[in-house]
Amino acid sequence: MERPRRGETNPGKARVGAWTMFSRSILSSLVATFLDFVAVTLLVSGLAFLPWAATFFGCLIGGATNFGINRVWAFPGSRGAVGGQSLRYSVVSLSSAFLNAGGVALLLLVPTMDYRIAWLIARFAVYVAWNYPLNRDYVFPAVVRTGR
Repeated sequence: MERPRRGETNPGKARVGAWTMFSRSILSSLVATFLDFVAVTLLVSGLAFLPWAATFFGCLIGGATNFGINRVWAFPGSRGAVGGQSLRYSVVSLSSAFLNAGGVALLLLVPTMDYRIAWLIARFAVYVAWNYPLNRDYVFPAVVRTGR
């Protein structure tokens, strides 16, 4: 059995560089965000949803896509039970949907704010401060990180 390196908790898992993992997570999020934005635009423009409500539903659509890509590709060393990961991801994704919807609602209090700009600002802030750190450390924690 291979001895763990300093700071390593799962020596048998795939080694993924921190930058590679972050880059893959961003690409995964871009795919999910594209689907999210299409859903939001269709819900607001086509079905007259309020922007914050459309944002909530768009987050759920994007979240389902993002889970699969993250599990297989962005965090490849994480091969824990899919049930536990999907439950943890659901908690993060649902809370993210509320944070994004709330962020859009708050930003739309600015009289000249376009809902698409509010959506983009909220999505970026929630991704950086909430989604990525929780996906990396809580949902898919078994990945062994290297310095690169």
